[in-house]
Amino acid sequence: MRFRVSSVRDVIFGWNAIEELEEIAGRFGGKAIIITGRNVGRQVVPKHVLPQLEGVHVDVWSSVTPEPDERLVEMARKAVRDGRYDVVIGVGGGSALDVAKLAAGLSHSDKPLSEFSGAEVSEREYGLVLCPTTAGTGSEVTNLAVVKLEGSEVRRVFEGSALQADVAIVDPQLTLSLPKSVTVSSGLDALCHAIESLVSLVSNPFTEMLSMRAMEYAVESLPLVPSENSRDGRERMSLASLFAGMAINNAGTVLGHALGYAHAPLHGKPHGISVAVTMPYVLQYNSFACSEKHATIARAFGANADERDVRNVAIAVGRVFAEFLDELGVPSNLSELGVTERDIPSIVERTFASEKHVLRNPRPVRRKELFALLEKAITGDLDDPDFSS
Repeated sequence: MRFRVSSVRDVIFGWNAIEELEEIAGRFGGKAIIITGRNVGRQVVPKHVLPQLEGVHVDVWSSVTPEPDERLVEMARKAVRDGRYDVVIGVGGGSALDVAKLAAGLSHSDKPLSEFSGAEVSEREYGLVLCPTTAGTGSEVTNLAVVKLEGSEVRRVFEGSALQADVAIVDPQLTLSLPKSVTVSSGLDALCHAIESLVSLVSNPFTEMLSMRAMEYAVESLPLVPSENSRDGRERMSLASLFAGMAINNAGTVLGHALGYAHAPLHGKPHGISVAVTMPYVLQYNSFACSEKHATIARAFGANADERDVRNVAIAVGRVFAEFLDELGVPSNLSELGVTERDIPSIVERTFASEKHVLRNPRPVRRKELFALLEKAITGDLDDPDFSS
C-alpha cells in the first residue's frame, strides 16, 4: 500500500478561532484584501473579521456572487494585482473562497482565466488565508476552485498547489447567521463530498477515515441544526465540512458531482441541492461496484444492509438517502425540479464533460446505463436498481 496526502499547511479550528486572524495575516505583511460576498461583507466581516485586523491595512472587495463566472474572477484578479497586497483573505461560502483562491493564485499572470483550465495552477505571489462562513464546500482545505467559464454551461474545476491556502481558519461561530436554506444546501454538499470521496477509486485509508467521520457528523447533525442552531451542532457540521474537504482534496468526487454540474443549468438550484437530488440513484448505481462501502453508508443512515446481498444494499442505500432528503424538505427526484426525459441527452453529454469525476467513479459510467439512471431520477424509481435498460 502506498499513498500521498496533500493538505493545508495550517488549520485552526474552534469557536472564536477568528481571533487569531491578525497574527496570521501579519506573517505575510501589513496590507490585506478581504474577498467576500455582499451579505457576508455587510454582516460577518464588520462584526467578526475587521475587529481582528486593527493592526493591518485592509480593503474589502465584496462583489462575489453565488456560482461565480469568469468575468467576476477577472475583476477580483485585477483588484488584487492593482492593490499590491501582501495577503488575500477569503471570507464566505465556497464561491467567495474559490474566487479568493483564483485571485491570489493567478494575479501574477496576465493570461485569461480560461487558459488555466485543465492546467496545474502552481505559482502564487500572495499569502492566502481562508475563513469559511458555511459548513459545506470544504474549499478552505482543498486545492480546487470551481467557476463557470464564458460560453460553457458546465462549471469548470481548476486545481493546483497555488490554490491551497497557507492557513484555514474554521470558526463555527461564523455559521450561526446562516439561513435554513443555505445551511441545508451547504450541509448536503459536505455530506455528498463525504460519500463520494469514500467510494472514489483513488481513496485511501486516510481519506476513508475522514469521509466516514464527516458522514457520521453530517447525518447526525444536519437535520437538527436549522431549527436548534446550537453550538454543538454548528461545530459538528463545520467538522463534517472540514473533514470531507480534506478527503476530496485527495480522493476527489465522482459521478454524483458530475451529474449535479450537468443538470444544474436546467433549474438553477444551489450546488448542494443539485448534487443531492440525484444522489439516491447514483448510490444505487455504484452499489454494484463496492457493496461493502455502500452497506456502510446505508447503516450510517440507520438502515439494515448486508453487503453480501448487493441488490438489497442498492435498494436500501438509495431509499434511505431519499428519506433523508424528504426529512430536510429537499426534492428526491428531478421531476420536482422541472427536468423531463427530453433533457436526458443534454445531461448525459454534460456529465461526460466532467471527465475526472467520471474516471474516479467506482463503477464504469456507460451512456446507456446513465440514460437509465436519469430516467429513474426523473420518475423517482428506487424500487428496481437495474440500469441495463
